[in-house]
This record gives sequence, C-alpha cells and structure tokens, in this order.
Amino acid sequence: DSYQATIFLYLGRTLSVLYNEADNSEYQTNSLENAIGHGFGFGSVADDKLINNVEDRFDITVYEGYSLTETASIGTFNFPGERMIGSCGKSLPSAEVAIVDQQDRFLEPGESGEIVVRPTRQNTMFQGYYNEPEMTVEACQNQWIHTGGVGRLDQEGFLYFVANEINAIYRGQTVGRISAL
Repeated sequence: DSYQATIFLYLGRTLSVLYNEADNSEYQTNSLENAIGHGFGFGSVADDKLINNVEDRFDITVYEGYSLTETASIGTFNFPGERMIGSCGKSLPSAEVAIVDQQDRFLEPGESGEIVVRPTRQNTMFQGYYNEPEMTVEACQNQWIHTGGVGRLDQEGFLYFVANEINAIYRGQTVGRISAL
C-alpha cells in the first residue's frame, strides 16, 4: 500500500488464491482499483460468482483478457463500459480472433473449438519461432496463429476460454474439460 498502486496484473488462478486467503481488514484499505489479467475465463457460473466476490471483497474491478506469447500483445480484452464477466473480452483492433474445428473450418457463435488469432496490423505479432521453422509452420496455418486454446465466441464477439487442447476431449462440436485447471 505504500506505493499506492492502482492496477494489479495477474495470471492464472492468482485472484482465486488471494480471495481464499484469510480475511484481513488491511485489504479493505488498499489503493487498488483494477485487476487486469487472464485466469478465470472458463465461463462457468462459479467463475462469474468468484469474480463478483473478488470485486466486492477488494473493492476493485476485474478485467479479463486473452493472449499468448506468439501474439506479442493481448488478443482480447474486457474494456471499461464493455465488459462481460466470465469472458476474456472482445478482440482488440490489432487482432482478429476466431474459433475453428479440427479441419480449420470456422465455427458459429456458441460452438467450442480451437482459438485462432491473427494480426490486423503489421508487426503486432510474432513472425516465427527462432530457428524452429517446423514449429512455425505448425503454429501458423491458413494465415492464423493456432493457440492450442479451446474456447467459444458469443453472438456479441466475447471470447470464453474453456481449456487448453491438451486438456480437452472433442466429441463432435462439443469440447469438454477433463482436468481441473
């Protein structure tokens, strides 16, 4: 609190861990206003409730996003005034995000599949893996960066992260999470 920070950056289940710490009156007098990161986003009712609880307990606003190293920046984000709790937000102007099936066909809103991202502006995402041309070809198919993340988009374009492909089972157009993330 001595630095009067107003923004807290987080990854993974950090907010869940903080929320589950013993109640401490010191938390009620913090200078934080916002938590920005990626970690909830599984789109479940439990996550929506947890985000609301974190916001109430710490008197902050949580803004989820989605990104990976290869996109070199955030791909989606919940912005002030346009936020859907439980989602990872909408595409930024520098990125286009879509959901595809295992044959790289675009899926309709509400259908789960692999999250793919591509830049809409030059020099905003990676150009390839250093000295790894095979990995680059595998990750960048059909002009999209294949993230290995499973998600869905809603009708308004909000992204909901479901799981990493390594932790998912495909059943037709349905993807189920098989591990506790």
